[in-house]
Amino acid sequence: MKKEYFFAAVSIICWGSTAAVTKLLLGASSSMQILFYSSFLATAALFIFNAAGKRLHALRAYRGRDYARLIPLGLLGLFVYNLLLYTGIDRMLAQDAFILNYLWPIMTVVFSCIVLKEKMTGRTVIALIISFVGVAVVLTKGDIASLGMSDALGVACSLAAAVCYGLFSALNKRESGDPFVNMMLYYAASTVVSGVYLAAAGELTLPEAGQLPGLLWIGIFVHALGYSCWANALKIGNTARISNLAFVTPFLSLVYIFFLLHEKIGLFSVLGLVIIIFGVLFQMKKSPASAAAGSSR
Repeated sequence: MKKEYFFAAVSIICWGSTAAVTKLLLGASSSMQILFYSSFLATAALFIFNAAGKRLHALRAYRGRDYARLIPLGLLGLFVYNLLLYTGIDRMLAQDAFILNYLWPIMTVVFSCIVLKEKMTGRTVIALIISFVGVAVVLTKGDIASLGMSDALGVACSLAAAVCYGLFSALNKRESGDPFVNMMLYYAASTVVSGVYLAAAGELTLPEAGQLPGLLWIGIFVHALGYSCWANALKIGNTARISNLAFVTPFLSLVYIFFLLHEKIGLFSVLGLVIIIFGVLFQMKKSPASAAAGSSR
């Protein structure tokens, strides 16, 4: 397995649990509290990982202009994105919010064409359309003419989260620093901003003991491990192809949701899964011309 696909697979497995675990945590904590606790744990985990791997010395090469660029980028892709996603999950069915949020791979490809000037091939366009149809089938329960959801704010937050992370993914790819060190800085910025907000609102309190397992999972595995691996996958792989793999995540999420939240998985969820996997395989399959070019090297 190529490195970029291994990193993407780790991210997908971790991210699949986001909706179910977050929904459970929202029963006793606010979106901002979950964001603060998980960002703090992610920062700590990445600091330990980077220290053990002797990556922290990379910070010596960072200048003021680098921090001035990385901090806003981290706030966009982690603080704003996760706050919007958690709000959407809080207001809607976990599976609906998470699947709607998974328009972000499309946004990543769009912003990559705009910002990074990457080529949009016909195969990529077709694969993205196929995958989008699969998401739409699950989201609307087969009624494509209707969104099938009543909470307008939840829908808006999930859509805005998709736009935020799509833009972040494209912009982050052009950063030359170590992706794991950059991710540590991103989460540190998210920790500071969310912590200042909670302190000002008088809500900066210790989490309940029952919340700790979920917060540790979200902070260490979903955030620290998942997002770092994804950033690495995008950096070394093709943006469009890697982004399309992310469409598998909401369907893995359905498995977590079924076992942790006991939400029923319907026929259209399975149908959507088949459509999305077909789109992913279509994107990954080389065209005859590409295959011939590859064999001639």
